[in-house]
Amino acid sequence: MRAERRGSIAVCATLLAVTCVGPGLPSAVGSFSDIAILADHDRAAVGTLRTTLSQPVTLAGEPEPLFDVETLFDFDARARTARTLVVVATIDGASPASRCSRRLLGEARCEALRARGAGRFEMVDVYARGQQVIVVAAVRDRGVDSLAAADAAAMRDDIERSALGRCRSELLAADAGEPRAAELWSAHGFTLRVPATYATQPASGTWPNAVELLRSAPTRALTVFWIDGADSAQATDADFAAGLQRDVLWRLHGDTLVEELTRIDTLPWGPFEALRLRGVWQNSSDIGGGPLVTFLVHDSRRQRLYGVQCQLYAPGIPKRGWMRELEALASTFRIAEGG
Repeated sequence: MRAERRGSIAVCATLLAVTCVGPGLPSAVGSFSDIAILADHDRAAVGTLRTTLSQPVTLAGEPEPLFDVETLFDFDARARTARTLVVVATIDGASPASRCSRRLLGEARCEALRARGAGRFEMVDVYARGQQVIVVAAVRDRGVDSLAAADAAAMRDDIERSALGRCRSELLAADAGEPRAAELWSAHGFTLRVPATYATQPASGTWPNAVELLRSAPTRALTVFWIDGADSAQATDADFAAGLQRDVLWRLHGDTLVEELTRIDTLPWGPFEALRLRGVWQNSSDIGGGPLVTFLVHDSRRQRLYGVQCQLYAPGIPKRGWMRELEALASTFRIAEGG
């Protein structure tokens, strides 16, 4: 992509999802990378959650926090409009965090929590549209701390999944990209929902089996490429995937793959079991580069291997939020039935 185009009884972690949509809610503000924690002063659980939620991820060779975490000690306007609000409290305390937890849970859930000791609860669209609220609550201080220690990593993963889904919904709220999705279905046997702010690029003569969608400021490229005649063994072969990625990058825009930073794994991805390649692309002629994530999906009926590639050029600025946007849109990829 050339630069100019670019535990114990006190710990019973039960997760309950609750939707609390109210009329006339304002929109949540800030980045989907932002998390606000409402808690009491000097609560040990906050340090545990902050460390886990802000765990660094490496993009383009540079580490940056997965989430940016701030701590609040009062229920104020920031708490009401936060993209993700985590309330950490004992349910029978007198602090703002405790009072907030009781309001959110209601008497029935508070009584159930008193019986089992501690729990985590998730809600969406409570104080603002597009907001996730998580309550980490217990009867005693030790219960809160123990629950946070046991559940922090799972919470981080749940927040990331929620952030991807909320980001996707927001991006497609006004423009679901239906006309272009229909065109892609008819022409290529797949659909991808992308807003019109992403422009379709002319087909490349060097790799014609590709559809490229581009948005600027910063440069974000979402590309679907494919090869025919790929069997199931090739579709699950990491070496084959890496070779294919190298070829596509080079043929499309003269980009290369930074080998030592490339990682490949298998994961559930929407309705598919996909290979995921994470790494860094570079273009020596432009002295440019950035993070890259590609999901490889096999269409066994057609013997076709698709790659859904997310590529970012954003020098000098945090990249996680922009990559989250690309991955959110990439997750709308579907294969035509019987295609």
